Amino acid sequence: MNTQLKTVNSSIPKFELANKPTVIITPKLKAQIDWLHKKVGSREWSGELITSEINTINHLDEWTIVCEDIYLTDIGTAGFTGYEVDKGGFKAADIVDLYETYPELLEGTKKAHHIHTHHNMDAFFSGTDWSQLHDRGVLSNYFLMLIVNFAGKCIAKVAFKAKQKSSNKTSLEFANNTDSFNPLKIDDEDEKEVLVVMDCNVIVQKEAKKKVSDKLKDIAKLFSEKEEVETSYFEEMMKLINTKDEVVVEKSFSERYDKVEKAIEQERKSYTTVYTPGRINFPTTGGKTGSWEEPLFKTEEKKKTKKFMEMTDKELSDYFQNSYGSKFSLPEAFIVCNYVLDPSLKKDLNLTPINKFYQLNNSINSETQLSEFLIKFVVQMKNTFEMVYPNAGISDYLDTLEAFNKYLKSLTSSNRLIKAIIEEIDDVTCSTYSFI
Repeated sequence: MNTQLKTVNSSIPKFELANKPTVIITPKLKAQIDWLHKKVGSREWSGELITSEINTINHLDEWTIVCEDIYLTDIGTAGFTGYEVDKGGFKAADIVDLYETYPELLEGTKKAHHIHTHHNMDAFFSGTDWSQLHDRGVLSNYFLMLIVNFAGKCIAKVAFKAKQKSSNKTSLEFANNTDSFNPLKIDDEDEKEVLVVMDCNVIVQKEAKKKVSDKLKDIAKLFSEKEEVETSYFEEMMKLINTKDEVVVEKSFSERYDKVEKAIEQERKSYTTVYTPGRINFPTTGGKTGSWEEPLFKTEEKKKTKKFMEMTDKELSDYFQNSYGSKFSLPEAFIVCNYVLDPSLKKDLNLTPINKFYQLNNSINSETQLSEFLIKFVVQMKNTFEMVYPNAGISDYLDTLEAFNKYLKSLTSSNRLIKAIIEEIDDVTCSTYSFI
């Protein structure tokens, strides 16, 4: 691809502390999480996590981070979410709005961190999440990432860059000591930058159990005292009963959701070219971190004379290598896809998996089955890619995904499963997502 994803800083080694800061999820934040899960469903969402502190990081054993609010920035797909300035639901004006909504951020009494969901998957730190924790951790005094899911599991890590200083006393003894020299005593001092990482002890505060409303009690009393009750009482009672279990959030929060959803939809309609997903480079002072441009494969395709179906695997690999400027392309896509479709496969992983898709198409009998397969397929492709290529980055994965999708499109197949996979990959690659 002609726009490559770059890490904010070159990776520095991790230094994990045993200390566990306490992270408190307030009832207000829990309601926002539950509301988003119900509203968004099996798609990932992410945002700035507004927090305050009890004590400070200098008192690790007494340090508590109180998570109070979500400033929503993205509503993604089943497998991805992420945001960067001036893309999707996080425009430059939203930064101004963020600081106007939470003036304590400028005062320093509150801080902006990060939250995203893994919806119906397990809450864990994937390779991509670790990468983002690193990138934002090295730019902050400290950075907190909170990951949640449908099951109510919440995990969090704190990261910050530090200089690790150590000193050692070294003794050098002469190996050929014919003159009886005493050993040389040397004080060895070492200093290096590390990313300090701590797991957090997450506590979800429970809101005090609400009593049945006084109005509901009054209506119940009326029922016991009178033989006839006005219809309006029944209507009011049913309304109270039907809404008492609903998750309630502030109007400003639901309005923010609508704004983000609208902004993302408008951007998807405005651009038909592919944009490489970016990091969450916020806050920054450099303005836009990327631009919408025609990918190389669009211009290269106009020059291409040989059809994909006529190419050998080597020719396909060379084509995508030249088009994208990436070492990750169609061969890697075949390997990952074959492993996802058949984990027991030990050979021929580098061959096209197209026959497996044809077989699967015949076994999928409903839209529900198709939808479930697509969600699992995209997630498993990402997880398998990270397992097979642990040193690769998100841009490498997207290059691989792009090559695979281009190959599928070249088949001009009427196979509904292949068409659905193409649409799902288009959703992933045409959005600015960088979390999973």
